[in-house]
Amino acid sequence: MNVNKAALKELLIKKFNGNYNKMAKALNVSPAQLYRILESNSNAGAKFLGKLIVYCKNNGIDYDKLILLPDVLTVVNEKE
Repeated sequence: MNVNKAALKELLIKKFNGNYNKMAKALNVSPAQLYRILESNSNAGAKFLGKLIVYCKNNGIDYDKLILLPDVLTVVNEKE
């Protein structure tokens, strides 16, 4: 799992007027962590993603657009 950085930035701008501190406080994460995830090559960890999901659920936001799930490959082997 990883975060959709473009969608998260859009949320930052729309809901928090681009203020990292306000969004970090709402998510209960460090502003530095939020900044690193959005502005560098850092990836979001499980704790961050969990807090993002909780925030989204509490505020009626579809978190499926914010979190990218890996493509799952299903292999079916036929029995002989």
